[in-house]
Amino acid sequence: MSYKIRFDDITSFQTTSQTSIASWGQSIASINTAMSDFINDSSLQGEGIAGIRTYLSEVHGTLLQTLINLMNDYSSSFLLYKDGYYNIDSDRHAELPEQVFTTLQSDLKNSHDRFNHQLELLNAEKDKISDLVSYSGTSHTSTALDYGVLTTKLKTLDNAIQQYESNHARQDLTAFKELVSATKALLSEYSSQTRKISSYRSGDLGKLQSVERFATAYPTYHQYNGQSAGSPRTRPSKI
Repeated sequence: MSYKIRFDDITSFQTTSQTSIASWGQSIASINTAMSDFINDSSLQGEGIAGIRTYLSEVHGTLLQTLINLMNDYSSSFLLYKDGYYNIDSDRHAELPEQVFTTLQSDLKNSHDRFNHQLELLNAEKDKISDLVSYSGTSHTSTALDYGVLTTKLKTLDNAIQQYESNHARQDLTAFKELVSATKALLSEYSSQTRKISSYRSGDLGKLQSVERFATAYPTYHQYNGQSAGSPRTRPSKI
């Protein structure tokens, strides 16, 4: 898995997406208000009106509530996703490109190898004159340890990012994506049907083939979302 993480891009995208979601939320709220006003208007009577009321409640009501849930969960998921990266690096403007880490690890290894080679040459020369000069310096030991520490930190950071991205895609987005796909399939099938709103009867939506997938995805999504609300989602440990 390749990655190029820029915290400024994450923050910018969050701001843009939140603005769009807020606007969509206002539009949905307006639609819900208009629907409620119509459904609760007792002056409108008749079999056709009853069918329209049922249609609005079962079809539009279900889909609008699903959209609201998806938008809210997307917002909270992205916020947790962003906060998770702050556990990896506390710098709010950090850049974490995989290629840089790969290059650094390669350069560090080559430098370490060259250091070890020079150390071997030094020890060989020291042994040649050990009867004339006594040298017991240990500064090379701390340098070797520094190489080890730097190598470990780079590898740990690289692994933390890859593991975090993998966990996020596998755990945080699976139920969300399935509900999105199931909703799209339901909308597509319903839109292709020949229908007359005024003759809609309660339960007609449930007769569609794709409603079974939707009915499975919806509670699965809510079960995961409810569990996630009570505890933080997958986050990396502070490095």
